[in-house]
Amino acid sequence: MNKFKDKSWNFERYDTQNCVHNLHSYPAMLTPSMVKRILNEYSKASDIIMDPYVGSGTVIVEAMRYGNKAVYGFDLNSLALLIAKVKSTRVRKNNLHLNLKSVLRRYKHYQSKNLVFNNIPDRTKIEYWYSKNIIKDLSRLKRAIELIENKNQRDFFNVILANVALDASYKRPNEFKMYRMTEKNMSLHKPDVISLFSSKASINIKRITNYFNMLSNHSEVHIKKHDSTKRTTLKDGIIDLIISSPPYGDSSTTVAYGQFSKLGSLWLDYPEIIGLDRSLLGGKKLVEKTLPPSMILNRLIRKLERKDETRANSVGSFFNDFWVSACEFNRVLKPGGKAIFVVGNRNVLGFPIPTDEILSEMFTKMGYIHDKTIIRDIPSKKMPRFIRNRTTNMNKIPLMNQEYIIFLTKGRGN
Repeated sequence: MNKFKDKSWNFERYDTQNCVHNLHSYPAMLTPSMVKRILNEYSKASDIIMDPYVGSGTVIVEAMRYGNKAVYGFDLNSLALLIAKVKSTRVRKNNLHLNLKSVLRRYKHYQSKNLVFNNIPDRTKIEYWYSKNIIKDLSRLKRAIELIENKNQRDFFNVILANVALDASYKRPNEFKMYRMTEKNMSLHKPDVISLFSSKASINIKRITNYFNMLSNHSEVHIKKHDSTKRTTLKDGIIDLIISSPPYGDSSTTVAYGQFSKLGSLWLDYPEIIGLDRSLLGGKKLVEKTLPPSMILNRLIRKLERKDETRANSVGSFFNDFWVSACEFNRVLKPGGKAIFVVGNRNVLGFPIPTDEILSEMFTKMGYIHDKTIIRDIPSKKMPRFIRNRTTNMNKIPLMNQEYIIFLTKGRGN
């Protein structure tokens, strides 16, 4: 296997603050500079790009910046889709400023009258994550945004609301999973909701305006809610290039996209967030014992089964779901087209899971050429780099500190 480290793909100094990428944080976001380099080296303006796990839209944003003809993004997370949609929708700067002033004015009026609206999420113990005063403030802010008539403008401010709802909560900062602050930190946590909102809105109005001002071409953007294990509405062989960072494993044991999106989604009335992680890759129990065509995976599953059949099942379920998705990717990708996936290799029960090698083997079984796999260091991450092994009580078991960029080419005969 052509697999090697290349420091030039680390992009340690890239700053996402200068563009719309930082509109709303999101777990395991692709590095924008990496996507930009892939597009520069492997695409042309006439290409149609697809990201089947679009998340918050990094591929969408960079494909628009590059000027690709069209880009398709799919995901099951409604909050992620909203973020990606807002990042890729041109809105008038003057109207954004006018609507911001209106929202602030309405909010202050509601506050002066001590008004509370019937728009507070009543699910999942909302009071566990917020003080009563913060709940009232978020309710007023939500109502003030609801009165914006233009949907694109309203969507922009709803993303800011979701961001504020996260920062104003008792969730521990700088973590993607739902852990509550200590009692001491909760007593010190006194966010000013409207100041947070005003500041974030002003910064992001400037970001999105600057981003669209620098675009020279207009790409067609198609962002849709879709389960990757199901057939899309795309025609056969329409896609030139797939760029994506699929989940590294099932959400319960790796990146919990649903958990991270929970609070913002509840305030935006996306009730499906509660069961989202069970709907993603590997979220359901593997019923059939048949595994994808990978000898590496089959040997690994047998080892895991000897230790813990349940964990072996979750690993098998994840790769089985990905195999089903890969068959659909193969259908829509042109012969000679490229599929480039960025993945992380995790540990399960002390066994390393070589996700990059398993995926490469799957695609070569479908007739793809594995061009290369580049190993890059992850310069910064919110997840811990090491954990304690509770079984052996050993310290410093490494987590995912590197990413693997897999370059594949679809055979002409496929």
